[in-house]
Amino acid sequence: MKQNKKPITLFFLLIFLISISLSVAADNNLDLSKEKLYSGSPKKDPILASSISWYIPGGGQFYSGNFKKGMFFLTTEAALFITTLGLVTNYSYDIGNGFLVDAKDDVTLKDKQLAWGLGGLLLGLHIYNIVDAYKTAKNFNDKIDKEIMDQNLRYVYQDRKDPFIAGILSWKMPGLGQIYTRKYYQGSKFMLGSIVLKIWGFYIYQDLEEKYGEKSFGITWKELSNNDKNLVLTYGIFYVTFEIINIFDAINASKEYNDKQKRLLSNRIEKNIVIDEKSKQLKLVYTWKF
Repeated sequence: MKQNKKPITLFFLLIFLISISLSVAADNNLDLSKEKLYSGSPKKDPILASSISWYIPGGGQFYSGNFKKGMFFLTTEAALFITTLGLVTNYSYDIGNGFLVDAKDDVTLKDKQLAWGLGGLLLGLHIYNIVDAYKTAKNFNDKIDKEIMDQNLRYVYQDRKDPFIAGILSWKMPGLGQIYTRKYYQGSKFMLGSIVLKIWGFYIYQDLEEKYGEKSFGITWKELSNNDKNLVLTYGIFYVTFEIINIFDAINASKEYNDKQKRLLSNRIEKNIVIDEKSKQLKLVYTWKF
């Protein structure tokens, strides 16, 4: 009687295929655990850098981490603007209406010529500031590309939040930077705090307007009594402190978000199925239980 060897052959073939699969899985898992990830700052958007510098001189340079350049453009343009404005106008600060600007009646020809010259210089510097913001962001990205190439790193920034953008958003609208980093409850608290402060400021101004509004156009600092000055200073300290805390909290929230994403990404690469974005290959890790 002949023995049927077909089931035995299939059994050994199955064992052989399982052995190969386990060997490949071990190799893939070893490669993934040794894979180095770039963990520095994310790349910057040059167009966004230029746009920020259009509205805030030096802002694009700050965004790209070049604080010296950013401070130079910010202070220089501010000084040129104030000097040019002072040559042809009288400006003052009103508590409720902000800065008030009135044209001078006795502007000399020399002052006009100087104002035009400084204004032209300011315009040229501002255009250069926008172009430089674009180049600064490009240089920042080139340094990252060089580091990645030299150290054979993998650049993975699928879902990261930029701390500078978070700070800018919260500067424009308290709590918005926190919402940008998905800290919704935290952001809503800062929004509510901002509303409370603005309501408080509105009532302070209404009270001051009843006392001083009829005497002159607007309310100037010299008109206020000592008690009212202390009240305005107290409100100003509260408001500025709130804004500073709000901005730095948004920056920290973005850093916490990025750290969390980095840990999640690292765990996924070490333990789970991953996709190699460069080669567009799917790397599988097989697990067999007996």
